[in-house]
Amino acid sequence: VLCTRSGHSGELQFSNGGIVFKEVAPQGSQGAWNTQSCCKQSNREDEVFPARDLFGASLEPPQSVRVWTCTTVQSGPKCKLKFKLQKSDRYECANRFSAEQFVEHVQREVCWGGQSTPPRVVAIVNPTGGQGKGSSIFSKQVLPLLRDVAGLSVEVHATASKHHATQIVRDLSNIDKVDAILYVGGDGTVFEGLQGLLSRPDWERAAAVPFATCPTGSGNGLAASLGVFDPVAAAFTVTRRRQHPMDVASVLQPQ
Repeated sequence: VLCTRSGHSGELQFSNGGIVFKEVAPQGSQGAWNTQSCCKQSNREDEVFPARDLFGASLEPPQSVRVWTCTTVQSGPKCKLKFKLQKSDRYECANRFSAEQFVEHVQREVCWGGQSTPPRVVAIVNPTGGQGKGSSIFSKQVLPLLRDVAGLSVEVHATASKHHATQIVRDLSNIDKVDAILYVGGDGTVFEGLQGLLSRPDWERAAAVPFATCPTGSGNGLAASLGVFDPVAAAFTVTRRRQHPMDVASVLQPQ
């Protein structure tokens, strides 16, 4: 897509290797001709967003786009893996249609697994978990990334009482059309959700639905064992759709 960044004209190109902004030199300046675009390329260094770091892209009114990346860094004495989120400068496109087309193309290839429609994510949010900041963390830090940057279809359910997560997941309709379940809370929220999933009449099909956890509870042991220590890591996990099988055990006590 043709666009400008900080007053410099160029092309924002997407490929399997990532996204590259190639600046175009003004008429009469030094540079090499690009026969594909019929534009004269600048000698300036290209801005590159590697595919492994891509998080998605967002549209900003009226016709600008931003590219979002997520990189990992070692943090703290225990060398925890921390996810660092970054957004690019604004790229001003020629019109809103071209900006929308570029954003959707990036979201589809990076976050939708090649699907033609946005994946459906069901978020189970425990607003009272931990220090009672679950809802705030999700609405301010996670939901905008999933909806605006990754372009996912997010259905949000807030729990109102103990065992409510079990009821919500057990009663979910069209489970075959759910691409992922995101538990926002601690280990208790995940436990309740899995109880609901495995107590459904169609539990064998339901158990195949991937789930992720966003650690906002007082105990986040499962999230920590998966290397998910913050909301950004949780969102990145959902958008990248990387799945690992997990065994579930049932312990029955006599009455």
